[in-house]
Amino acid sequence: MCSRALEEYEKTLEPEHILTLGMFNNLGILYRLQGMLSEAEKVFRQALEGYEHALGPKSIATHVAALSTAYNMALLFETQGDVSRAGAIY
Repeated sequence: MCSRALEEYEKTLEPEHILTLGMFNNLGILYRLQGMLSEAEKVFRQALEGYEHALGPKSIATHVAALSTAYNMALLFETQGDVSRAGAIY
């Protein structure tokens, strides 16, 4: 259902619209919770790259939605046991 919603956001808005990028974040959370860790990393990266492109290179450190996605990426790395990558984001 989440991936279907994402498709609709991409069609209705734009792939780099803030709401669309938020749906990428939500899908990444779902994938992480389901244990689909490589898929989660892929969509988190896609969201972070989208934020950077749409809002500028400092957006990950300043925009609340981008910060949320970065935090979720850190949780993913922690889940994978990669404490150094998680710590760099935290």
